[in-house]
Amino acid sequence: KKKKNAFFLHWLGYFFYLREASERDLQKKATKKTKMAVTIRIYGIFLLSFLLFSTLRAFYLPGVAPRDFQKGDPLYVKVNKLSSTKTQLPYDYYYLNYCKPPKIL
Repeated sequence: KKKKNAFFLHWLGYFFYLREASERDLQKKATKKTKMAVTIRIYGIFLLSFLLFSTLRAFYLPGVAPRDFQKGDPLYVKVNKLSSTKTQLPYDYYYLNYCKPPKIL
């Protein structure tokens, strides 16, 4: 019973403290809370973007070792289809010059 009374008295004292506080004090508290919320949001966005971009740069496919290529090195690839980002129609395999082999099988 004492804990309930103590809680009630604490709450009652807090209520009267807020009533006696001046308008300026309330505005300062609101401004501090707003600034803190904005700061936390900015840090959260920064952290989230850092985590997203760092994982996008570094990914690993199991069984495939990374390899560097120099200009002019042959590049052997297998392609199913070439699609456009601007139209729904896929390109023909040999439409682009760099896809056309010297001899078509």
